[in-house]
Amino acid sequence: MKLKIKSIWGALAIIIKSIGGFVVHKLVAFFYGPAGTTLLSHFQNLISLFLQPVHDGSSQAIINQYYSKAIERKKLVGVAIQITLGLFFITALGIWLLGSGKILVFGFSQIDIIWLLMALLVVVFQSLMIAILVSKQLLKAYFWLNFIAQVIMNLVLFAIGDTIAIHRFLLCYVGMLAFSGALFFGYVKIRMPQELNFKWNIDSATIKPFKHFLLMAISIWATSRWVDFFIRDYAIDLFGMTTTGLWQSVVKISEAYRGIYLNVLFVVFFPMVSKAIQQNQISHLLQFLKNFYKWLLPATVVFCITVWALRAPILLILYTDSYLAAADLFSIQIMGDALALLSFPLSILLMAQLRTGEYVALEVLSALTFVLSIVFMSEIGVLSLVYAHVIRFIVFFLFTLFSQRRMIFNA
Repeated sequence: MKLKIKSIWGALAIIIKSIGGFVVHKLVAFFYGPAGTTLLSHFQNLISLFLQPVHDGSSQAIINQYYSKAIERKKLVGVAIQITLGLFFITALGIWLLGSGKILVFGFSQIDIIWLLMALLVVVFQSLMIAILVSKQLLKAYFWLNFIAQVIMNLVLFAIGDTIAIHRFLLCYVGMLAFSGALFFGYVKIRMPQELNFKWNIDSATIKPFKHFLLMAISIWATSRWVDFFIRDYAIDLFGMTTTGLWQSVVKISEAYRGIYLNVLFVVFFPMVSKAIQQNQISHLLQFLKNFYKWLLPATVVFCITVWALRAPILLILYTDSYLAAADLFSIQIMGDALALLSFPLSILLMAQLRTGEYVALEVLSALTFVLSIVFMSEIGVLSLVYAHVIRFIVFFLFTLFSQRRMIFNA
């Protein structure tokens, strides 16, 4: 019963965060139109270039090793902080070297970029605070902190949205994300200060699990976040801001429910399977997977059919009537999403098993499939982007099935 209640709080926290994200997109659609949606999506992708490697490289390592008897917790947090700082500066350098010209589309000044980096530093450290809360299963606190942060952020953005240019709106948006990070840090510092007592020294036993997660994080960073960033830039050049904005409206809805699902998996599924693997409870793990997929298969079918049937009202509610032209794109996107929902638990299981090589191969193959599909189908226009999404997750699904074939057979 306690586990179910905690799972509900964790799911609610993710849902609240996603609803807050939708409100931001609704505001941008209302105030700035499809071109604004393109810029917001591109900006959120820029933020994820900083946040994703920290989330997957440091935060997931904390969750995975939190109950390990082989690693002192103070060292675990200390290494996570150092890796987070390193990843932040590597990402900033990477953007400067590889994508500095791409961020000119936002219209930021040098002062704006300094403000952006300061805010993002707070945002990435929020990921570590969340990892601590999730590891301790303080999911009710996680929910309320998310709720407070999202309400304040959306009220502020609503108040200023009609009075400033889009690039100023984006800077205010990242500022509110930094406010959320400060809120989480303040809670951990006040309620559990012992969790922030860390050691700077690094030893081989402590760094070992981070190596696995860092390799997996870097593979996602390179094959997903950077690929998405450049593909969107390619789409802007090829199809223009408005058409790209229509495609992005579909992508953002797709990413939202997949993001909710993935975050729930990381908050509930990942700690459970990691703990079972750490404690060598393989029979318990197999039974859990069997029961999980008995629920997941019919739920995925019902969910995807429902979203497909309601795609036009969803676009109208979340955006405006000028986005209804994206309904046909949505019909194709949902096919890839169905395979993604079925694949993600098995890919997360690869992470929990520390099967780093296979996970990296999965991400690389998935990205190559996506990019090559777009290139070979470019003559069909914007449809190439959603068909490539479907092909990508066909490959992703088949790879995860093959990699976990023994586990599936035994379950």
